[in-house]
Amino acid sequence: MSFFFPYFQPIIDIPSGRIVGYEALARTLDSQGRVCSAGPLFSDPSVPKETLLDIDRSVRKQAIEQIKNIPEGTFLTLNISPEWIQMLKHQDAVPTIDMVLSSGIDPRRIIIEITENEGELESIQRLVEEYRALGMRIAVDDFGAGYSELNRMIALEPDLIKLDMRFFKSAIEGGIANDAIQAIGFMAERIGCDVLCEGVETEQEFNFAVECGATLIQGFMFYPAKASFIAPEEAMEKTERLRQSFLALKLEEEKERANYFKDIMSNVHLLTDLWLGTKNVPSIDSLPHMPEGFIRFYICSISGEQLSPNYEYFDGQWYQEPSFIGYNWSGRPYFYQVLAISDMLSRTEVTSRPYRDRASRELFQTIGIKLDEGRVLLVDYLYDIN
Repeated sequence: MSFFFPYFQPIIDIPSGRIVGYEALARTLDSQGRVCSAGPLFSDPSVPKETLLDIDRSVRKQAIEQIKNIPEGTFLTLNISPEWIQMLKHQDAVPTIDMVLSSGIDPRRIIIEITENEGELESIQRLVEEYRALGMRIAVDDFGAGYSELNRMIALEPDLIKLDMRFFKSAIEGGIANDAIQAIGFMAERIGCDVLCEGVETEQEFNFAVECGATLIQGFMFYPAKASFIAPEEAMEKTERLRQSFLALKLEEEKERANYFKDIMSNVHLLTDLWLGTKNVPSIDSLPHMPEGFIRFYICSISGEQLSPNYEYFDGQWYQEPSFIGYNWSGRPYFYQVLAISDMLSRTEVTSRPYRDRASRELFQTIGIKLDEGRVLLVDYLYDIN
C-alpha cells in the first residue's frame, strides 16, 4: 500500500476572523514524489472497499494523533463515509471512538462529518448517537448534493451544515439555486446550527457566503490544506479586510434599494388616498403613473377575501385582471401582520419577505396597508430592478 497521511485545511470563523478548526484531508505522493489528494482513489471502482477503509482509518488515526499539536480552542473535523458505517456490525466497537479515547484528547474538539448522501439512515443515526454521547459534534457534508437532505437533517440534527461546493458556486449566478441557498441559511438559523461554505476562492464567493448566513468558511482564498497547523490569528487581517469590503458593498446596495422603496411607497400612498373614504372603485384613467418595478395592486377584506380585480401595471398602462376576485389570502404572513400591527401601533403598513412569483419567476415583495376597518390594500413590486 502506498503511503497515505493527513493534511489540514483551516476553517475560519467569519465574525471573529480567527481560524477555529481544521479539516483532516487524505494525501499521498504521486510518481514524482509530490504531495497530492488521495480523493481520486476513493472514487476508483477498481480499488477494493476493504483497502479504501484501511487507508481511511489510517489517515484518521494519524490525524487524531496530531490533535495534541493544534492550537488551544480549535477543533478537528474528520470525514466518515456512510459506506464505512454500513460495514460495521451492530456489536462492533466504533474505530473512531476508540482512536479518540486512546489519544486522551477531549472528544468535544472533534467534529464528525458525515459525507455523501447514501447509506442506511437508521445505522448512521445510531452511530451519530454514540459520537454525541462522548461530546463530539456532527456535521452534514456536501449539503445540497443529493435528494434526501431533509431526511438527513431531521435524523441527524447536525451542529454544522457544509454546503456542497458545486451547489454553492452555481447559486452565485442567481435564480432558483440562489434562493435555495438562502433558504438553507434561514433553516440553519431556525434549527440552531452553523453553515460552512467550503471551496471559497474569490471575494465574490466570500460575499455570497456571508449574505447566505454562513459563519464558517474554508477554501484556497485563505489556505489550502497543509501539513502543519496555521495559527488562529493568521487569518484575522484578511478576514477583516473582506468583511469591510462586504459591508461597503452592501451599504451601497441598501441605499439604492431604500431610494427605490421610497419611490414605490410615495406612489402607494397616492393609491391609498384614492381608496380612503370611498367604497367606489376608481376608474383606470384616474390611476397615477407608477415607477419602474411596480407590478400590481388589489383590495381585500379584513378576512382575506379579494374584493377587487388585480390592477396590473405594464409598459406604463393599467389593466384589470378580475380572475382572482373571491380568492382568500389570509394565510399569507404579511396579511395577518398588517392587521396585527395596525391594531397595536400607529404604523399601518407591512412589507413581506422577498419571494419568487409563480407566474413570472421574478423576485417580488408585497406591501400591505390597512385602509379602514373593513379593507386592506396589497401592492406587489419587484424586489430589485438592477
